[in-house]
Amino acid sequence: MNQTNGSRNGHPPGRELTFSWTFPVVLTRRCAWACGYCPYPVSPSPPLPSRARLQQLLGMARSLGLRQVRITGGEGVENHPEVFETCRFYGFRSYSEYLRSVLGEVTRNGASPPLFPELDLGALSFVQMQQLRERVFTLRLYLDSMDEKLQYGTAHGLSRGKWAKHRLTALISAGRLGIPVNSGLMVGIGEQADSRLRALETLARLAERYGHIQSVTIHPFEPYPRTPMANCPPAAVEEILPTVAEARQLLPASVAVQIPASRFPEHVVEFVAAGADDLGDFDLKGDAAADEGVLAAFKAVKERLAGIGIRPVDRLSLFPRFSTAQWMSRYYQTLLRQTDAAGAAAVAPPRR
Repeated sequence: MNQTNGSRNGHPPGRELTFSWTFPVVLTRRCAWACGYCPYPVSPSPPLPSRARLQQLLGMARSLGLRQVRITGGEGVENHPEVFETCRFYGFRSYSEYLRSVLGEVTRNGASPPLFPELDLGALSFVQMQQLRERVFTLRLYLDSMDEKLQYGTAHGLSRGKWAKHRLTALISAGRLGIPVNSGLMVGIGEQADSRLRALETLARLAERYGHIQSVTIHPFEPYPRTPMANCPPAAVEEILPTVAEARQLLPASVAVQIPASRFPEHVVEFVAAGADDLGDFDLKGDAAADEGVLAAFKAVKERLAGIGIRPVDRLSLFPRFSTAQWMSRYYQTLLRQTDAAGAAAVAPPRR
């Protein structure tokens, strides 16, 4: 990826911005926490996918021409009765053992085209990360916020795992284990503006100390029906833009400032001018109606960026500068050498 120079004046013509086509796989919507803005607590949850079901999902990802799979699920569910009993039914002694199997299925030798997993399971413990390390490609682990007042409000009052001290513990664990992390913070969940600066400064220190922070997403709050914060206003562009600029100013140049461009295609040029240098994920699910909307958003983003001489370039969740032996298991090193998957890909959308 061509790194930004830290300027707030945007990118010169002829530059490239990275993004990722991604296939999301939801393992479970069960969760130990109840964030005021999260739809998981009010959503039905199917059982953990069996090996056969997982193979179906991964086959769909391949049929769409995708390389990147995001494995998501609720947090702190290893002792949830339903999750635990399902793992035992499938022949696993623990949720961690099940996760190892899931990652093994995604990265199965000989599967073509190869798939690369990102784990988005929240604040895993040091032991869990250590058990999964050899099969982890990247982690998505948001700091979320450094505003302690959220612990006593609707956003995180019932979500102890989202408190800053717990998120920091998990981020430090990932750094100690040398796991590349795509982090982020939430904007518009009731936090004070100065707490966003503290969060960015904290992530900058972590990046400088451990070197494992690849990107920081400025993630805007969006209300979901039936959640406790359903009637709260969504984060305004006017809130997001200065946070993007502050992130680019405070974070090391090696850390990408990411925006979910699929959510704001009409404002992508403004975000780039503020300092964003990654467009986030464009999720395809194999659902025709939903995927048409994502492809339309990508087309709009591409056209607007073309107007200022910028070309979007597909990447994996592991950013190119992390494609070294320091950050990857031997299996991924071999796979990337064989497929050249860490390099820039064509900008054309995947197959539909």
